[in-house]
Amino acid sequence: VLGYYRYWVAEHHASDALAGCSPEVLLGRLGAETKKIRIGSGGVMLPHYSPYKVAENFKLLETMYPNRVDLGVGRAPGTDPFTAAALRYGSPLGPEYFPNMVADLQALLNDSDPKTPGMEHARAFPTSKYLLSFGCLVPVKIALCLQPWRVCLTTLLTSSIR
Repeated sequence: VLGYYRYWVAEHHASDALAGCSPEVLLGRLGAETKKIRIGSGGVMLPHYSPYKVAENFKLLETMYPNRVDLGVGRAPGTDPFTAAALRYGSPLGPEYFPNMVADLQALLNDSDPKTPGMEHARAFPTSKYLLSFGCLVPVKIALCLQPWRVCLTTLLTSSIR
C-alpha cells in the first residue's frame, strides 16, 4: 500500500512522452484496477468538447466507480495550435465560451437545465430518473475542479444517480 488517496490523469495531445490524450479512457482502467482510491482528470480541456459528452462520460464513470470520480476541467489548448485546430474540427467556439461551457456542464451533471439556447431540456445520461426505474438511488458526488492558472476551486456536485 503506497498510501495515496487520489490519482489524477492529465489531458495532453500529440506527445510521444505522455499517454494522456483521453483521461476518461484511462480513468476507466484505473477504476477497474483499484478499489478505494479517488480517480480523476487533472484537466479535461473543455473547449475541445461538448459539455454534454463530458457530462455523460463522467456520469458513466461515476456509475461504475461510485463516490470515487473527480472531474477537473481546464481551458488551455493542451497541445500545439495545429492539433488544437484538429480537435476543434472547425468549431468557432474558443476559450471565451469556457464560463458558459462550465455552467452547462454543471447543469448536466446535476440533471438540471443548461443555460445555452437550444440545450434547455438536454439531459446527460445516466439520469436520476432512468436509474430510479431500475431501483437504483445512490448519491453521486463528482468533484468539479476548475483550473484557471494557479487556482483550483473544488465544488461538490450532487445528483441522485448511481
